[in-house]
Amino acid sequence: MGETMRLISGLDGMEAETVAVIGELFGGLLSQNWSQIKACRDRSEDAAVSISFGFDVDNSGKLPLVRAKIGFSQKFKDSVEAFVQDPNRPDLPMESGETIETLAAEFRDTLKKNNATISFGRSGKGAV
Repeated sequence: MGETMRLISGLDGMEAETVAVIGELFGGLLSQNWSQIKACRDRSEDAAVSISFGFDVDNSGKLPLVRAKIGFSQKFKDSVEAFVQDPNRPDLPMESGETIETLAAEFRDTLKKNNATISFGRSGKGAV
């Protein structure tokens, strides 16, 4: 792989060697970690894995130093939601699972027990 990288880069000397070393480190990291990458991919919801590489080239010494890093991760999604209730507000009857029909029936029963009636005038406003 090193020779191929030298030729592809179009560079010569130390620059071509640096590119070749990066190519060799890239291939080595990928090969060395492939079984873990594959396992990560196989556990993923959508059979996908993200692979990233990083290379640092330090030319401060007599010879360039190349550091290579690899990272990979599986895609995972999850979500939940909930309403946050105001602790200072009492529960309304319908929040406890009652339906409008149940509440209407209870209201009618209460009116009957108290011999009350509801009548509506022309204005549309009711009186009990």
